[in-house]
Amino acid sequence: MGQYKLVASDFGDAVILVPNDVEAYLNRGLAYRNDGQYDLAVVEFDHLLALNPKDAAACVERGITYDAMGLPDRAIEDSTQAISVDPTSG
Repeated sequence: MGQYKLVASDFGDAVILVPNDVEAYLNRGLAYRNDGQYDLAVVEFDHLLALNPKDAAACVERGITYDAMGLPDRAIEDSTQAISVDPTSG
């Protein structure tokens, strides 16, 4: 209900407790994006991809974020990467 800052904070707490919790990074990135904090969302998706470079969902979500930022070329790169990792992603 628009409480994305609180959600992001909760997932931040989860990351402190379990530093490699990929779901926490994904969800915190989604919360930041839904709050319009695109740069912070990209940082979360980048971190997730550093943990698992073959995470198609992270590629898709980062691509959606880049598109929202008005960066279609980067969005296409991420979509292409997601498809190469998992042809059913998207």
